[in-house]
Amino acid sequence: MTADEEEEEDERDHMMNSIGTLSLADYHAIPIRIKIALDRLFQRLSSDQIDEYLRKAGWRREDYDRGYLIDDANGVSIRYV
Repeated sequence: MTADEEEEEDERDHMMNSIGTLSLADYHAIPIRIKIALDRLFQRLSSDQIDEYLRKAGWRREDYDRGYLIDDANGVSIRYV
């Protein structure tokens, strides 16, 4: 891997961490436009990388695919009223 490729990968990782954290952390549901943008970004990543970003933001793949959390970080069901 060249220095330029490593720099590009580091830049992408920083961008994904920022976007993922801002878009998902502390939220129980994903606005559809944010979901579309994240889906496009995730197309460039491996499944393991996606799971890692989601985990850092407190989400699981099933929740992300659905667009909202069912349980909070403690495993307690979230009530949507």
